[in-house]
Amino acid sequence: MHAVVPAACGRSPLRDDWAKLVLRPLELYHPSPVSFRTPLIPVIYGQANARQIPRQFPHIDAWAVPVHKAMNIHGRFRSDDMKDYLGLSRGQKLILSTAGPDDFMEMLWEKGETLDYGGHGFDYWFPAHFSVYDNDSKFYQFFNARRQQMHARKVKSQFVWFRLGEHIPVSWLEPIRECPSLLISCQQMRNRFNREFLRREIEIADRTFPLSATFFLLGSGYGAPINNRRKVHEIHSSWLIRGLKGYDMKRTHRQRLTRPRLLCLNLRYLYQVVSERRMGTEC
Repeated sequence: MHAVVPAACGRSPLRDDWAKLVLRPLELYHPSPVSFRTPLIPVIYGQANARQIPRQFPHIDAWAVPVHKAMNIHGRFRSDDMKDYLGLSRGQKLILSTAGPDDFMEMLWEKGETLDYGGHGFDYWFPAHFSVYDNDSKFYQFFNARRQQMHARKVKSQFVWFRLGEHIPVSWLEPIRECPSLLISCQQMRNRFNREFLRREIEIADRTFPLSATFFLLGSGYGAPINNRRKVHEIHSSWLIRGLKGYDMKRTHRQRLTRPRLLCLNLRYLYQVVSERRMGTEC
């Protein structure tokens, strides 16, 4: 027989007991809710062509920039005023997204509350997003799931990440059950297995969190059913990435269009699609 050890606790019925021994319990976290009109939150980078776009879409009142596009690996911001740097108006909200490389997540964890997000033009910021995606029996999945909750508290984020992986029990959601703004990553779901896994997790989130909680999907959700009484936003970068490469949202090369015009075309199309999916309204 083999003794139960932390490295194998993922498949053990004693996993909750191991968690209590190794990870300290957390109190309920209940940050203030956020409210945006736009169903689509576009991701924006700092390229000159992209910085012309936000002011042309005043009805899109929230934009997001990935952490690795907003600062370097040492935590130095690219500008003292990121909102002005990215071309947003004062009335548009800027969010720091932590959908980014692992080394940036570790930097955010190490620097904690010493990073002055608000002082650099950010209205909101996500907590660090640590990996729990490897579906094997490694204790770091438990540790990383807890670190996401701890980092949200440390930096006073208005958001929390939802992710269970294969082994993390639903009971671990208890400290964040009352959070009003829930982040769900739908990225890198390239095969049927991953998408079915995502569908199951979204269904769990929809059952577990009250309808007053707003879901922020990084991606489309791949058709996973969500209660139609719940408010849902989608965060997308496809309009920008394809446009900067010269393609529209249907992956057609549009070489006759200038980059700013193509970006506007892509964003207008994506806003229409997301609006119909999440609000049933036209832009």
